[in-house]
Amino acid sequence: MLSETEPLIIKTFGEFSIRQGDNIISESDNRSKKLWKLLEYIVHNRHRRISREELLTLLWQEPGGQEDRAPSLKTLLCRARNALDLLDFEESRRVILRRDGSYFWNPRLPVKIDTDDFLEMAERTKTTDLPEEKLNAALRAMALYKGRYLGGKYADEPWAREAADRYEAMYLYCYNAAVQILAGEERYDQIVFLSRHAMEIDPRQESFYYNEVSALIAKGEDREALSAYDRAMDRFYQIYRQTPSDRLRNLYRNLCRVDNGIEPDLTLVREKLDVDRAFRAIRCEYDTFRLLYQQYSGTGACGTDSRRYLILLTVVNPDRSGEIPVPKVLDRTLAVLEESLQENLSPGDVYTRYSLTQLLVLAAFDDEDALMYCLSKLLRAIPVHEAGLAFRTEKI
Repeated sequence: MLSETEPLIIKTFGEFSIRQGDNIISESDNRSKKLWKLLEYIVHNRHRRISREELLTLLWQEPGGQEDRAPSLKTLLCRARNALDLLDFEESRRVILRRDGSYFWNPRLPVKIDTDDFLEMAERTKTTDLPEEKLNAALRAMALYKGRYLGGKYADEPWAREAADRYEAMYLYCYNAAVQILAGEERYDQIVFLSRHAMEIDPRQESFYYNEVSALIAKGEDREALSAYDRAMDRFYQIYRQTPSDRLRNLYRNLCRVDNGIEPDLTLVREKLDVDRAFRAIRCEYDTFRLLYQQYSGTGACGTDSRRYLILLTVVNPDRSGEIPVPKVLDRTLAVLEESLQENLSPGDVYTRYSLTQLLVLAAFDDEDALMYCLSKLLRAIPVHEAGLAFRTEKI
């Protein structure tokens, strides 16, 4: 009897797999993308019947008569049933049924699917007002979420993308609910653990890095927080080619940098600006740069400060102005540009990384001729066949 069959265990988060007892089949077992897309689509629509025409449109989107593909669909369904036979259970041939020209998942077959359990835990997280119950439900939901629905393979297809976006939003809700409760109870170790685990699943979510660094700061582990902050900055700039938000970059003001040549404290930076003449220019974090700019541009600025300029330098594609150069060229150009800034700026000038392709400079010049002379030297330092340099200036 079907009702007595041990349930099929279906995983849809991350890599798709089906298990029955000790036997399991997954995408890594078979290279046929269409076969797995067929199985995944039938599982996704397991509560309804799917017409032959719908499957033909799904699997063969390229131009051509669908009727000509009907034998291929029949063969593919046979291969899908053969794959299910590898689970070695009596009802494997009755997992996918056919009636009146439509195909559907056998509704009498016992099945346990991660999305059902995930939705139950996520809904419980939303509805309960009891902190401990909310936390436990959120943690159980997060444990079930192993990655984007169906591995995110069908990001361009609405049927999968909409579900994937919905599940991801629920995962983020559970994560934020758990972090809020843990922060209120000062359980910062767990916040760090959850955030790092979440990064492995979805490394592009900035809030995971923000909460990791914030929890480490709250624990008083400044050096570890600094390392986490640096990892986040490197990942967004160098790997994802994205500019981190001000919210993440502003965490820098809470860090105490003592061993890497970059100071978060405005007083220490001003001491270097006023005293340490060994530096041609100082690279600082964006938040420190912002504070310096606010101070120099504030009411009552006078004397040499009145001749300071804010300069925005942007690396561009030399052939198509406004486009971002390829990563290797961009990184090499920024390195050359920073070296040139060190050589051509004056003691006390500062600069910072502003975005993926931009540096901000706060520098003093006697007049605009001196400013333009410095900018011309920066332009000459950039290999024109690789990248170009655009700039904007403002006197403050």
